[in-house]
Order: sequence, then C-alpha cells, then structure tokens
Amino acid sequence: MLAINAEHTEARQRMAELSRQRAEKALTEGKDEEALFAFAEALKHTPEDPALIARVDQVRVEKKARVTAALVSRSEKEAGAKNWEAAINSLEEASRLSPEDAHIQKRLSETKAAQEKSRLDGALMRAEAAARLARWNEAIDILKELSAARPDDEAVQRKLGEARKKQRESQLNALRAQARSFAKAEKFDEALTAWNEYAALESPDEKTAVEIAALKKAQSLWQSYADAQKAITKRNYDQAVSLLKGIINEDENYKDASRLLAEAIEFRRTTRKWWQNKFLWGGVGGAALLILGWFLLGGGPPMMSALFAPRTATQTSTVAPLMPAETATLTSTPAPTATAIPLSWARLNSGQFLPRATISAIVFDPTDPGIVYVGTEGAGIYKSIDGGLSWQPAQNGLSRADIGSLIIDPEEPKTLYAGLILGGVYKTTDSGQTWQAINQGIEIPGGAFLADVVLDPADRDHLYFTDSLALYETKNKGESWTKVQMPSCPKLITSMAIPPGASSTIYIADRERSDECDLGIYRSSDGGKTWDIIPMDLDNSLQLRYGSMAVASEPREIIYTSGSIEGGEKLYRTMDEGQTWEAILDHRCYAIHIAFGGSGKLYCGGPDQLFSSSDAGITWQTILKGNLIREVSGSPHSAEILFAGGEGSGLLVTADAGNTWSERNSGLGGAFASLIFNPLEKTTLYSAGGNSLYRSTNLGQTWELLMGRGSGLAFDKDGRTMYTLAETIMVSKDNGESWQAAAATHQRISSFVAHPQQPNMLIAVHESGFSLSEDSGETWDQRSNVVWADETRKIFGLILTQVFPDQTGDLFYILINGETTGNLLRLNGNTGAWDACSLPKNLTKINLLAIDPRDSHRIIISSPGNGLLISADGCQSWTLNNNGLGSLFVNSIAIDSNKPDSIYAGTDGGAYLSSDGGQTWGQINDGLLGATVVYSIVVDKESNVYAATPYGIFKLENR
Repeated sequence: MLAINAEHTEARQRMAELSRQRAEKALTEGKDEEALFAFAEALKHTPEDPALIARVDQVRVEKKARVTAALVSRSEKEAGAKNWEAAINSLEEASRLSPEDAHIQKRLSETKAAQEKSRLDGALMRAEAAARLARWNEAIDILKELSAARPDDEAVQRKLGEARKKQRESQLNALRAQARSFAKAEKFDEALTAWNEYAALESPDEKTAVEIAALKKAQSLWQSYADAQKAITKRNYDQAVSLLKGIINEDENYKDASRLLAEAIEFRRTTRKWWQNKFLWGGVGGAALLILGWFLLGGGPPMMSALFAPRTATQTSTVAPLMPAETATLTSTPAPTATAIPLSWARLNSGQFLPRATISAIVFDPTDPGIVYVGTEGAGIYKSIDGGLSWQPAQNGLSRADIGSLIIDPEEPKTLYAGLILGGVYKTTDSGQTWQAINQGIEIPGGAFLADVVLDPADRDHLYFTDSLALYETKNKGESWTKVQMPSCPKLITSMAIPPGASSTIYIADRERSDECDLGIYRSSDGGKTWDIIPMDLDNSLQLRYGSMAVASEPREIIYTSGSIEGGEKLYRTMDEGQTWEAILDHRCYAIHIAFGGSGKLYCGGPDQLFSSSDAGITWQTILKGNLIREVSGSPHSAEILFAGGEGSGLLVTADAGNTWSERNSGLGGAFASLIFNPLEKTTLYSAGGNSLYRSTNLGQTWELLMGRGSGLAFDKDGRTMYTLAETIMVSKDNGESWQAAAATHQRISSFVAHPQQPNMLIAVHESGFSLSEDSGETWDQRSNVVWADETRKIFGLILTQVFPDQTGDLFYILINGETTGNLLRLNGNTGAWDACSLPKNLTKINLLAIDPRDSHRIIISSPGNGLLISADGCQSWTLNNNGLGSLFVNSIAIDSNKPDSIYAGTDGGAYLSSDGGQTWGQINDGLLGATVVYSIVVDKESNVYAATPYGIFKLENR
C-alpha cells in the first residue's frame, strides 16, 4: 500500500487541492453529501489549513440552512392543505437541525395551535350537525369537550347551554306525550310514572298540575268501574251499585256507568235464593217425567247410552311423509281483477331512531350540479335537485329495492340504468320519475349477489350487465340482452369495469382460485369474444373482494383491486398488465373510485375510514374516520366535491376535498326494520333493525333502544321472557330490561323459535338438525339429524335458515337457502321426524313463510321472481297466487288471525292486501309518502295493521 509521507508538504497540499476541487464541483451540481466527503478527504491531507477548515464549516452551515428552509417550506405547504401532522413533523425535524432558530420554534407553536383550532372547529361542526338532527346527547358530549378546551369561548358556552335546554325540552315533550298516550290507553300507572319523571326534571306548572290531577281522577274512576264490573260478575250487586253511584256522582257521563247501575239495581231486585226459583223446580219435574217416559217406552238404557256416549271427533285430513318431488309444477288459479281498497296509511314515527340505509351507488347529472341520484341496499333509489341537501324517493316502478349499481347516460342525463340484485336491469327516461324492467334475455337466478351495469364510453347504446353468475350485453339500450359466451373460467364474477375510452375492452374479476381456474383479472379486448387472464400469483390464500376493482387509462392503464390474504386486507395495483402486482395500501377497500380527468387522484373506502391518494396510490392520507364507506363518487362539476356512502350514517359530503364533512340525509330512507308484537301486550310494539332491538310502549309513536345487538325477537309463552340471537341466544326474563347469554348448544345456531304453547321451551336449528331446551336455554338436548331422501345434509353454512312453528307447536317448517337454490323441510314437533317438502322445479329461492292460523297444512311462501305460492296440503303441491301482485320482491307476510282470509304483503313495490285468501291482491300505498318499500307488516289481535318502511312506522286506517 502506498502512502504520502507526512513530511512531504507539497504532495499533501496537491492532494488536498484535488479533493477540494472535487468538493467544489459537487457543490455546483447540488451534491452536498459528495462535497462534504471530498472536503473530509482534503482535511486528511492538510488538517492544519485554516482556509479549508473555514470553507468546510461554511458548506455545512449552508447545507443545514437549505435543509431547514426546505422543511419549513414543506410544512407551510402541508399546513395550507390542512395536513397538520405532516406540517408538524417537518417543523419538528427542522427544529432538531436548528434548535437555536426562534422563528422555527414560533412557527411550530403556531402550527400546533392551528391544528388544535381545526380540530375544535371540526368538533363544533359535528356538534351543530348533531343538534340539527336532535341528537342532543352527542351534541352535548362534543360541546362539553369544547367547553373544557375553550373555557373563554362564549359561543361554545352558549351553544352548550342551548343544547342542554333543547335536550331537556325534548325529554319533557317525550315524557308528556308518553304520559298522555298511556292515559289514552288507560295505562294509568305507566302514565303517572311518566309524569313523575317529568316532575323530576321540571316542577309542573298550573296547567300540568291540573292534567295530573285529572289523570288521578280518571284512574280512580277506571278502577271503580273495573271493580263494579267484577262485583256484577260475582253477583255482589250491593257493592256494584255503591261503586257505580260513586262514579256517577263524579262524572255522570262516564262510559256506560248509568246503564250498568240500572242493570245492577234490577239484578239485585230480581235475584232470588236458588231454592225459591220456580223455574228450577219446574225443570226438575219435567226431567223426571221425561226419564219415566223413556223407561215406559222400553228405550231407557239404550237411549241413555247413546245420549252420554263420547262424541266422535271430526276426522281431519293428514299428510303423508313427503319426499322431494321430481316433477312438481306451479299451477295458477283463475282469479278476478283486483278492486280498489279504501285504506290509507298514517305515519306514527319518522324512523329517525333507526340507522340510515346503506348507500350502494352514487351518480351525478353531468349537466346539472344540483341533480344527484343514490341507490341503497334495500331502500330503493333517491334523487336530489339541490346538490344533496334534500332527497325524494325515485323508485316508482321498481320491483326490487336492493340497488347494486346505478349509471347515467352522459349525453341524455334523463336516462339512467339501475342494476337490481335479484331483479335484473331497470331503466328510466324521465329522470327517475318512472322505471321499467328491461330484462328481455336476462335470466334472473336465485343465488345472484351482484348487479353491475356498465356503459360503453364510446357507444351509449352498448351496455354490459353481470349478476355474478353470467355476463350479458345489449347493443340497443337494453331493449334486448344476449348472454356473453364466457370460457369455463371465471367461475364467479365479483366486479366488472370498462376503462375510459376503451370501447371494446372489458375487465371482470374472479373471486378465488380453484383447481380449474387461476385467480386474476379476466380481460377481453374484443367485446367478450375472446378472453385472457391477468394473473395474480401473489399468495395461494388470496381472494378478491366483491365489487372492488377499478381501471384507469390515463396517463397509462392501471388496474386496482382489493383482496384478502391470511395476513389481512390489501389494495393491489398493476401498471404493466399483471406482470407485477404490488400492495399499495394495507387496508380493505369496499369502494375504489378514480377521479375524473386522469389526475391520478384515487379513493379507497374501507371499514372505518376513507383514504385519498394524489399520486395513483404511491402515498395515502386519511380524509374521513369512523365510518364504514361502501360507495365513493366525485362530482364532475368540481374536484373539491366528494360524496361517500356510509353504512348506518347514510350519505357524507365534502365540498373542500375532504377537509370537512357533513351528513346529507334529509329525506333518505332508513335501513331495514322488522316489526314484532308481544302477543300478550296490546300497546307494546318492537322493532328489530340495524342489529339492534327497539321498543315502543305507545304503538309506534315513540321508541327506545332496548338492546344494542341482536337479530330477531321471540317471546316465551309467559309474555315477559324474551329471546334474541346475537352470536348465541340472549335471554331476558324482565321484559327486556336485562339480558343474559343462554348456554351454548355446541353448534352454530342459524335460527330459533320459542314454542308457542310450552313455557320456557326453545327450538334451535343448527348444522346437525335441531336442539331443544325446556329451561329457557340453560340446558340443551339434541333431538334429531336432518335426513333428506337417503342423504344426511348439514344446514350449517347455508345462506339463510329460518324456522316457523304453527300455533300449536306440533309442526315446524324449516326454510333453508343455499347459494343457488332453496329448500323446505317439515318437522314434527312431537316425534322429531323430518319430511322433505315438494317444490316446483322452477323455484330457486324462498325468503318468507306464513302459516294459516286455522290450518297448519295451509302455508304461504314467497319466492323472488315468482311472488307468492300457497299450499293447502302441508307443502306437497302449490298454487301460484299473484293476481294484482305480480313478481314483486316480498319482504313480509302477515295474516289477520281474526279474519284469516285477509293477508297483507309488504313488498319492495308497496303494501298489498288480499281479502280472499291470496287469490287477488290490491295495492294500499296511499300515505306512504312516496317511499313505497315496505320492510315489515304486522297485524295485532284487534286487526290493527302496522308497517315499517324507509320513511318510518305507519298504521293502516280507513281513507
């Protein structure tokens, strides 16, 4: 190794000069690190050179200044975009480099203060939004936090005081209404309890005190009247007369007390001792003569035997054990034309206690920034003409309310197409006022879970539609469809996309790999004639997610898709036609939206937040937290406007690219709710919706949360014990005030019922058959396996399983649906024997069942696409009964127990009534406010009819 002699001054200086020159050259090229390295080499040769030392110190100072200035500049840019965390991180890094710089310290403090102000301003906006929606607890909690952070802010203190005042007024109004409702229903104890709660909040004024006094008087009169009725029943006429006189002295017009008093006095006057009754002795004498005559005529003993012989019961028809029918077909019964029904609905409650329906589609009118359409999961389609401030139903003509997709013709914006899950494709040409089915050539299978419609960007007559099981196209705006002949793969389509400007190119995603098919994105460049695969050989456990694919074509073609592997959920991207894939976000994307214009702006809506990327997925930021986002769409009129569809929270809108958000739900429908009556209570109504249970003690006028989880509701024979399913069966023995988990059955329960006649008895259906509990779920006894023909099949894992008992509990009908077909079983509750029902060949799915209270062998089922079918022989043969009803999707069937030929059907197209046992149907939509989706219909024991819709709770009344 060669080295320079330390004493050779000239050589050392020459080498130092060369290193210094390299350093200066690197500086001119902006290569600071390379320059400093060269300076260090120079100092090794001439460490005593003061000029060189000074130059190195100068370079280091300049570099630090440049880096610091860049960090400060970056922080200002991030602060301008309100990306506070990034701005603060840059300033903190600058502060570490230049701790002596007071300007940076000041700027850091100002930025943190601005971040806090932005957070508090956002909280104030949320509080104001909650106050507008009368969610006072939420508003007060937020304002209390703000008050602690801003104790000197008079506006916050004022708003907090106003919110507390409004909350108090709301509570008082609710208690006042509750008390009056109870009083009207003559539930005086409950009414007085409500007034006592009212008095605990506010001392009653003179008017309220008079009302409470009148209530107590009414209670006293009611009790005296009830005691008088009991006294008459027990023939204690003296007590009855005394009580009724007291009532009339207080109120001479009270009910029919005057008539009852007159009757009681007459009963007291005419009542004799039993041995003084002449009719008694006359009857005894007549009976003696009759018996004597029988004996004299010689027919005594035989006639007596015949008279007192046990009466033979009328023989009822029995149904033999059923086997699956090979050739069962639907037969229609002739029926007259349905007549108009003079009934209408009156709304009892707006349904704001329920979560909003999940948004599944959002489209903007390209010519009018005020017009927006949204599709929902279950509540139909809604339209806004004021940019989302208010909404109206736009679903007249739709047979199905579960919207899978919604697109608008960019050149004829009055024309829209909607994909309906299990309903095919519908079209409107009048901006959503009316819709018509355009399903010629489309087969609607029972097991479809998708309804994607896409429009060819270069040919408005050309569209594609997939229901997950097949792919269709139309070249005449939906007048007719043809099935695209797909190769053997993919097996199951999960999403579809056409790149902007690529008329003949279509992409579809397969859900998962199989022995026959590779996982990936399938592409056709010739309109579906031939296909190739863009494989995704990333991980053997990878699965693609439903509906999560997007394709960009500018500035180059990029495919995005969401998938799940054993390590979690990720968003994947390929920029080279699948040669390489990369995970660009460790998060699940329910919705992927590419902004207009090829800007590289990208959005991912996930389970708990909304992400945004401005560089095609290289970097991401969170622009919305705390919401499950199912759909995202940007306005074509402004890059700052973005609509996001949440689950439960409805629609969220930003007009500043995600910095601030507001709910825009005025007029949007609520999520599915099922109404249930407690058979032993007259004024209490329950609702199961949004995986929560609610209770109304005044027949639907006001509601309270009973339990924050649970699916369905069943009542024990005693009327107080209640059951619901939340992973396991939950039990309440105090009318819903508290809940405990029942013992596990060691099987995953798919459905359960309480025995209608046996107290404490539950029947649970699971993968191995059914189990029975006779102690409200504390212990279980497995009773039977499901034997179907010669094969034992498991119920577990099927899409839907429900069990329906008749009124005696002797027969149970078990409804099970798989991915592509439905089946029906019958269980004998006494023997545990299973029978397989006969079903028509063309029947795919069954979603509802109702049992005639007069005859357990007469049942009604609903099948998507087929309407209602009736069996009169315990599910052995069927009749199609759809005159006036058509093939609407039926959500609820209710039979009036007092008039069993009166049947009500709640459908996605309105409420219907049949007065002839289901032969003919008439529509009763008056009063539903245009939201003609009927989630649930129930009939109480007095034949009152109630319905749950996206617009609230309604009661049927005479027109």
